[in-house]
Amino acid sequence: MRRVLSLLLLLCHGAAAERRVEVHADARAPFTAADLADALRVRVAPAGRAIRVDVIAVAGGVQVATARGSRTIELEGRIGAEAARLVALAAVDLVADEAAEPPASSPALVDTVEASAVRATPLTISVLGTGAAWSSVLAGGTIDFALQRGHFVAALELGGGKLTGGELDLTSGIVRLGAGARFSYFELRAGATLAPIFVATGAGDRTVLAGGGASLRARLPITGSARLVLAGGVDAFATHTVYHDRAMTIATPWVMPWLAAGLEVAP
Repeated sequence: MRRVLSLLLLLCHGAAAERRVEVHADARAPFTAADLADALRVRVAPAGRAIRVDVIAVAGGVQVATARGSRTIELEGRIGAEAARLVALAAVDLVADEAAEPPASSPALVDTVEASAVRATPLTISVLGTGAAWSSVLAGGTIDFALQRGHFVAALELGGGKLTGGELDLTSGIVRLGAGARFSYFELRAGATLAPIFVATGAGDRTVLAGGGASLRARLPITGSARLVLAGGVDAFATHTVYHDRAMTIATPWVMPWLAAGLEVAP
């Protein structure tokens, strides 16, 4: 009986001493409360007073608040567990009296993390299947290279497609050079567009359509480094070509709306 009582006392003591980490996260935050709680637990002492952290989403990142103060942390487009780890590392001095490491090392550590985040220029690569509206559907694909700095993003998109249906054998390339902004799961771009045209019907033809366009993308997390991309946009061209072959007349579009879907990875 004494052994049973001793075991119960030990269990109760362990339960009482176990650190409680309570996180309240804004629904717009790019990670869950559980993500941040898990990231904090491995960076603070395993036993001690309960920790409460409040997270509010702000432009470009989150604001973290505890009883010791608050801090705004830039996330540079990071989401999920990756973003939670950065927040936990940058905010550990806000619970420094509970931290596993001495508080004196925390400010320098935070400065290093924040400087690293500011200097970071992450590259993302997307492979997308596309469909554009011509006289019929121009079906194809693109590969997209984007560099992000803060909210700003610069991108180069290369690809092409083939005109489906009809009697005109036409293949088009696509080159888009653009810039824009990323906010949380969304990205807005605008820039220049070139579309080299190759026609094999009849005597054939080669030309280049030149213009500009804009697009909106949704970047939905799948894993820490991969996202599902859904995109839509429109290109407008300053040049125009009309093809005649017997009774057939087909013109290149002045305005070309398009849709795309695919996968984005961060190498």
